[in-house]
Amino acid sequence: LISLVHSSNVTGTVAPMKEIVEIAHDRGALVMSDDAQYAPHHPLDVQDLDVDFSAISVHKMCGPTGVGVLYGKMDLLKSMDMFLVGGDTVADVRYIDGKIVPEYLPPPEKFEAGLQNYAGAIGAGAAADYLQSIGMHNIELHERSLLSFMLKSLKEMDTVTILGTDDIHIKTGLVAFMVSTVNTAHDVAGYLSDSYGVMLRSGAHCTHPYHYQMEIPPSKGTNRASVYLYNNRKDVETFIEGLHALVEASS
Repeated sequence: LISLVHSSNVTGTVAPMKEIVEIAHDRGALVMSDDAQYAPHHPLDVQDLDVDFSAISVHKMCGPTGVGVLYGKMDLLKSMDMFLVGGDTVADVRYIDGKIVPEYLPPPEKFEAGLQNYAGAIGAGAAADYLQSIGMHNIELHERSLLSFMLKSLKEMDTVTILGTDDIHIKTGLVAFMVSTVNTAHDVAGYLSDSYGVMLRSGAHCTHPYHYQMEIPPSKGTNRASVYLYNNRKDVETFIEGLHALVEASS
């Protein structure tokens, strides 16, 4: 089983998932696509990609916390052992020759033992309906417009280094960057939050090995600026204005 992120939570770079799946299947491997960072930003067709499994985190797509989605091909789900048993997983139970012999329900019920997070599931459905009503393609185009402006503005700053690709067609709506004149990414985020009301993510983003590979101490970290359907050009302009002010003050 090959498990990989469809879109990086650090750089936003999108992996060529369909090509990867074809190569993996040719060699007899299954593919698990982590779509937590991809699904909120792009149209996602798991059948077209032919992935064997796909996981989505609902709180990243305007939904409630504590709930997610796991897609799996039905033949694989049927062949998998259960990791938890309990109520709503059992079709029948018999006592035969001194042994309890249960008959389990088919997927997905056999993987949903016990009391479920019904409120979370309803909220997940509402979030999916909301995004579909806007249109995932429309969200993608909106992000790319803001992302293009953000990248252009950051590239004009000599003290800013962008991590990852700058190709907006293989990237979600985020930019990871470093500011050479500021000690740590936390200093950048703190200044922009306190002075401009701009919220960035700072630190190692749960990817310490990546930062070590890029020769960036996790203690120094990187910043991540992201845009989504609720952002507009003015938001990006405020971010760039604040970053210019910080660079000027720290140079």
